[in-house]
Order: sequence, then C-alpha cells, then structure tokens
Amino acid sequence: YYTGKARSVSTENLTKESMTLKGVTSPDETTLAALTGESGPLAAGALPQMDVSQAEGDKNTWETLMEAPVAKRKAKPRTTQEPAVPVEPKTLHEQAKDAASEALTQAAIARKLSLSLKGVEYSGELTNQLMDCSKKLERLYELLQGITADDTDEQKIKKYLHATTVQIQWLEKAKVAGQALTRGLNAKPRPKNKAKAKAAPEKGSAEPAKSG
Repeated sequence: YYTGKARSVSTENLTKESMTLKGVTSPDETTLAALTGESGPLAAGALPQMDVSQAEGDKNTWETLMEAPVAKRKAKPRTTQEPAVPVEPKTLHEQAKDAASEALTQAAIARKLSLSLKGVEYSGELTNQLMDCSKKLERLYELLQGITADDTDEQKIKKYLHATTVQIQWLEKAKVAGQALTRGLNAKPRPKNKAKAKAAPEKGSAEPAKSG
C-alpha cells in the first residue's frame, strides 16, 4: 500500500548477552598469585565484557579461558651460606719451622749483597755488617731447625724467633742502603762543558784599512 505522507520506518533489534564465571576452590598461594596477579587471566580489569551472538560462542570462550596457560611464579633459589671456618693461630713449633726457612733465604740474600758491594766506595762497613748478618741468620736457621716437637721450652723458641725478626728487619734497611750505593757506582759521569776559546788576532797582522 502507499502511505499518505512521507514517513520514517526503523527497525531495532537489541540483543545483549552476559557471562558470569564463578567457582569455589582453595588454591595454593602460587596458583592464586598466578591467576589474580597483574599478568594473570583473572586480574582486575583483565576480562572485559564480551558480546557473543549465540550460546556456542559462550562455550568457545569458556574453553579458551580454561585452556590458557597459567604463568607460574619462579621460585627464588635458596642461598645457603656456609659457616666461616675459624683460623687457628700457628703453634710455636710451626712458627719456628717457618722462621727457619725464612732465615736461610735471607742469609743467602745478605751474603750475596755483601759480595756485590766489595770494591764499592764507602761500602766497607756495610759489607762487613751484611756478612755478619748472614752468619747470624745461618746460625739461627740451625737453632730453629733443631727444635723438635718434644721441645717444651717456649722461652727458648720465642728468643730464637725474636732474634730472627730483628736480623731480617735490619737486613731490609741494609738492602736500601746497598741499592743506593750500587746506583751511585753505575751512574754515568756527566760530560763537562768545554769553554769555547776565543780566537785572538795573530801578532803582526794588520787590521783592514777602513774605507772612506
């Protein structure tokens, strides 16, 4: 039929579907944190309202959510700190053994330095003192080597240890003095500046006549 006037005809089909997911369970802390954390599938605001056209769409959406992989929180590795083992101080007999080895080494150094300074100017007294130090250290080496595990005279052991320390400390200072003397011996002499002789006019030579 025909309408008498111009009219507007509109058709509106409004379809709205909603979905609610509910469940009751007692998950462990790791699973609960994975589901409801910031990157979890059930985080606040992570599931916006989805419009589906049919019931089959609801089923597909549900299956997709259930099959989604769940991110597991990485467990922090446990750090096991081993207890520190206390360092026990060395016994007098152990100290004597170490001091004997050091005394023999330093005795050889003192003897070698004494021989190298022979003939160096102003080194006579130092050369003799170094040789005397070498002999004392060699004697202390023999005394320290003679201490056995059955020796209980602690005062004697301490006396030898102290004497060895004194000789080594003196030798360290003597090394510096010996090196200074050796450097002075090996230093190259500086060349002397030769004064330039002024040329004197020969006797009897006449000066050139001035023009003019």
